[in-house]
Amino acid sequence: MYEVPQFDKNENENEESRKIFLFVELVDIGLREMFVRRKECTE
Repeated sequence: MYEVPQFDKNENENEESRKIFLFVELVDIGLREMFVRRKECTE
Protein backbone atom coordinates (compact mmCIF):
# COMPACT_ATOMS: atom_id res chain seq x y z
CA MET A 1 0.00 0.00 0.00
CA TYR A 2 1.05 3.55 -0.70
CA GLU A 3 1.19 6.20 2.00
CA VAL A 4 -0.72 9.36 1.17
CA PRO A 5 1.27 12.42 2.22
CA GLN A 6 -0.77 14.80 4.36
CA PHE A 7 -0.36 18.49 3.61
CA ASP A 8 -1.27 21.03 6.26
CA LYS A 9 -0.54 23.97 3.95
CA ASN A 10 -3.90 24.12 2.16
CA GLU A 11 -6.73 21.95 0.86
CA ASN A 12 -5.70 22.42 -2.77
CA GLU A 13 -2.41 20.58 -2.32
CA ASN A 14 -4.16 17.88 -0.31
CA GLU A 15 -6.62 17.41 -3.18
CA GLU A 16 -3.78 17.17 -5.68
CA SER A 17 -1.98 14.47 -3.69
CA ARG A 18 -5.25 12.56 -3.37
CA LYS A 19 -5.77 12.68 -7.14
CA ILE A 20 -2.21 11.46 -7.76
CA PHE A 21 -2.71 8.72 -5.17
CA LEU A 22 -5.92 7.53 -6.84
CA PHE A 23 -4.26 7.64 -10.26
CA VAL A 24 -1.33 5.56 -9.03
CA GLU A 25 -3.76 3.06 -7.48
CA LEU A 26 -5.68 2.76 -10.75
CA VAL A 27 -2.50 2.25 -12.77
CA ASP A 28 -1.32 -0.35 -10.26
CA ILE A 29 -4.61 -2.27 -10.48
CA GLY A 30 -4.62 -2.00 -14.27
CA LEU A 31 -1.09 -3.36 -14.57
CA ARG A 32 -1.92 -6.23 -12.25
CA GLU A 33 -5.02 -7.06 -14.31
CA MET A 34 -2.99 -7.03 -17.53
CA PHE A 35 -0.33 -9.24 -15.95
CA VAL A 36 -2.92 -11.79 -14.80
CA ARG A 37 -4.60 -11.84 -18.22
CA ARG A 38 -1.27 -12.28 -20.00
CA LYS A 39 -0.43 -15.16 -17.66
CA GLU A 40 -3.74 -16.84 -18.45
CA CYS A 41 -3.15 -16.40 -22.19
CA THR A 42 0.31 -17.99 -22.15
CA GLU A 43 -0.82 -21.02 -20.14
